[in-house]
Amino acid sequence: SFSLQIGAYGNRDNAEKAMYNLRSVGYSSRIDKIDKKNKILYTVRCGYFDSKNEANKIKKRLRIHLGYDPIIVKN
Repeated sequence: SFSLQIGAYGNRDNAEKAMYNLRSVGYSSRIDKIDKKNKILYTVRCGYFDSKNEANKIKKRLRIHLGYDPIIVKN
């Protein structure tokens, strides 16, 4: 499956703001904690999609409605 990664933040508070912003308009979202080059990042991801095409439709909506430019990531 695929998800949309909205952003990666060094500060969990910033990640939570983005996550709650998405949830407030009806998009399921979550925070994943990753360790990249000995630095902790909090990624905000939206949804679980069966295809890239499905993810792309939501990606366009997020760009138009919220100004995000997410990337499609494989789960």
